[in-house]
Amino acid sequence: MKKKPRPFFLSMAILRTTACAVVLGMIALAGCGGGLGSGSHPDPPVSPTATKTTLTVTPAVVVFGGTVMLTATVMYPPAEAASGIVTFVDGTARLGSAILDPNGVGSLKVTTLAVGTHAINATFTATSTLGASTSAVFIVTVTALPVTKIDTTTTEDLSGVTKYDPDKPNSSPDCSSAELSLTRLRPQRNSHLYQVERGSALS
Repeated sequence: MKKKPRPFFLSMAILRTTACAVVLGMIALAGCGGGLGSGSHPDPPVSPTATKTTLTVTPAVVVFGGTVMLTATVMYPPAEAASGIVTFVDGTARLGSAILDPNGVGSLKVTTLAVGTHAINATFTATSTLGASTSAVFIVTVTALPVTKIDTTTTEDLSGVTKYDPDKPNSSPDCSSAELSLTRLRPQRNSHLYQVERGSALS
């Protein structure tokens, strides 16, 4: 006995049902993190905001041992003050760090710079939201202390000056009756004798 052919509309319904099941299955796989992609997409990483660090140094020329004030200011657009830490560097040598105040300013006093020229800059340390930045180089010149020359020569006339031996106070004929002025005490090399001016007798 021959089978009756299925009606055309019934065959179309079966095909539609099968296609829907396949599509629903693919959607389900996608929603469960299948190979077609994840149902949730993480936000792209946020780049830190660029900052600008400026440095001022006072004074630019200083005598050895003097104080040099380093001041750094860190800002970011549009005109916001940064918060964090700024580090001051002399070439490759670290001079010290400072915490920025509410105005984005950090300062450091330096008194240990050696004689010569120094290339100083300031670097802002990056944070989770702000990027690092470095100031332009500022040149500081440290000069040596001035040398004072002492003149040890004398043209003073020492004739008539009496030699006095402190171990023998009566060695001078005037010692018993005169007050000796020690305002011009002069030590003699390799001797314990001293030269003094003869004073006037006390009344």
